[in-house]
Amino acid sequence: MPAGWPTGKDITLKGFDLWGQTGWPNQEIVGENHRRDAVRDVFRAHGGRSGGETAAEAVLVPEPGNPYDRNAVRVDIDGKAVGYLPREDAARYADVLQRMILAGLAPLTTARLWARNDSGTWRSRITLDLAEPHLIYPINPKPTGRTAELPPGTTFQVTGEELHLDVLAPLVTQQEAPLWVALRRGTVQGARSVKEVVEVYVNGSHVGHLSAAKGQEYTPLLTTLEEHGVTAIAHAKITGNSLAVNISINAARPSDIPQSWIDEHASAADGTPAGGAPDLQHTERVADALTSDRDDLAARRGEPGNPPNTATGEAD
Repeated sequence: MPAGWPTGKDITLKGFDLWGQTGWPNQEIVGENHRRDAVRDVFRAHGGRSGGETAAEAVLVPEPGNPYDRNAVRVDIDGKAVGYLPREDAARYADVLQRMILAGLAPLTTARLWARNDSGTWRSRITLDLAEPHLIYPINPKPTGRTAELPPGTTFQVTGEELHLDVLAPLVTQQEAPLWVALRRGTVQGARSVKEVVEVYVNGSHVGHLSAAKGQEYTPLLTTLEEHGVTAIAHAKITGNSLAVNISINAARPSDIPQSWIDEHASAADGTPAGGAPDLQHTERVADALTSDRDDLAARRGEPGNPPNTATGEAD
């Protein structure tokens, strides 16, 4: 079986908010009207006994052992299966979602639910906030230690990447890719004096810096965090080729970050990473699916394992 594939009835994975969410759920799912009891229970839990519209957190659960579709991706809300990704979309997302499960992460996104109760028969439509598969999961590990993930905001460019192609070129793919970056204060020797800059790091290696204006904007925030032993990290994208690489960072402007966020991350206990999504405790149904699928996924990847066992549930 794949190393790290979760087993047992009581599975705890780290909740991971998928990258690239825009606030506009437009990815359709299928099978909602075959799971009317689950949709009803979700609406009642969110205060809508007769239907209406609501938003909720959804978990995407790959089912490589599903007897109807080995790429099946189930959608769970409040621990209840409410549908599946359409077959053609599941085929595009299955691999990256399986890699996330193997890494101990539960893929999370926002779902928008519409439903009405027609004399006891629930009819519904559910959509997900889901970016393209290559944009939902970073290509490099999240920086370790005490970190503070900057809230999303505007996109701005890194400069000086051309001096670090030895580090960046191997990360470039055929299309833009998401990655983690860390921001730290540093200095450079100018013509007449030493200047403060904000340096950008990827996988622990220096890969560029912010522009002078952008560096001045972020320096006070980084100073506050670093005084408490916390490193600022952010979402970024990398594009290019072996000759030229471009990194763009998406982060809120310091003036737009609430004081409560600064206080929370600056006062985190020593040795404890600041921020981060909470652990997600899965229901027995999710645990069953992951347990029954692990050997089938091992077989598909050419790894040793027991004969595959199929997951319950159909891919609509």
